[in-house]
Amino acid sequence: LSYIVLDISNMAGGIVCMVGALHTFINFLFFRKDRMPPKVIKYIFLILYLSSAAFTIYLAEKVNFPYDFIPPVASIFFLLGVSTKNPKTTRKLFFVNILFWIAYDLLANPIALANLCTHLLTFGSLLAGIIRLDILKKGEKTAEENQ
Repeated sequence: LSYIVLDISNMAGGIVCMVGALHTFINFLFFRKDRMPPKVIKYIFLILYLSSAAFTIYLAEKVNFPYDFIPPVASIFFLLGVSTKNPKTTRKLFFVNILFWIAYDLLANPIALANLCTHLLTFGSLLAGIIRLDILKKGEKTAEENQ
């Protein structure tokens, strides 16, 4: 909602985020039962993410390129990230996703400062996880293998 409240021109980000919230909730329902969501869920949300972009372009009666296309592209990386079982791949996909959202926040008019702060904190946390779990652990495995 913060994107929509900021300015109606940020509607694409707001609607995609609402679809993302629903997607996260549905995935949570499956994950809490230690199950991956069925593949059909992934395809339904792919259609919803792309439809939300088309809907906002239709409502605005113009295309603000590339600004209007950042949220659906970011959401596709999110979709792929939550659809994989490999945590390392998930972190890489979320890394790209968060970079798109940071760009979207910076291109917003006015700048989406609250969202930018949230995304920068998320980016820092994600970067710390990548360093800790993917880079440093990789070095530990190499040292263990050499012994």
